[in-house]
Amino acid sequence: MNKKLYAILILLTLAAHSAFAAVPSADAKREKAMDPKMAMMMEKCMAYATANENHKVLNVFVGQWEHTAKMWMDPAQPPMESNGTNTNEWLYNGKFLKQTAKGQVMGMPFEGMGITGYDNILKKYVSFWLDTMGTGFMMASGTYDATTKTIKETGAMPNAMTGETAQSFRAEWKIIDNDHYTYDVFIKSADGKESPMLSLSYKRVK
Repeated sequence: MNKKLYAILILLTLAAHSAFAAVPSADAKREKAMDPKMAMMMEKCMAYATANENHKVLNVFVGQWEHTAKMWMDPAQPPMESNGTNTNEWLYNGKFLKQTAKGQVMGMPFEGMGITGYDNILKKYVSFWLDTMGTGFMMASGTYDATTKTIKETGAMPNAMTGETAQSFRAEWKIIDNDHYTYDVFIKSADGKESPMLSLSYKRVK
């Protein structure tokens, strides 16, 4: 190989090396493209999407249950009583608790479904419920009292008995122990007096 050709090859090699070094890696491109504001937004989105200790409070409800129910159509009259079963399970890696209920109400087959979770932005437990007894949603939100092991909620629902489109109510989920819990709903009458509407007692089957 003559000296002239050898020199040309060396120059081409150096040029190629310099060009390659000037091309940023894929990671470098991403880092440069994601400015501090975007990085902060991504961090917030990840935090919002991550289940935490608040979600773990709901873990005690996971499983199969038997329930006894009392429902008051008129607070001045004795409640109607019934029995049923519930299956509660996690959705989306521990972010939402799905509740499925079956039983009988007023001698008719009953089915219902609810979703409960903890909203990291609202910093509240949020839930909704729907069942075969209506065509509307029962929606609520609230907080957990670790001292009494109670989730205390307030919300609204359609009320077929009064015709109200958004009947306000108060509800409490009380953890008795790992195998027992209760759920109670209270509503206010036109005179502001609070009365029970529904009371459920749960016993773990599995």
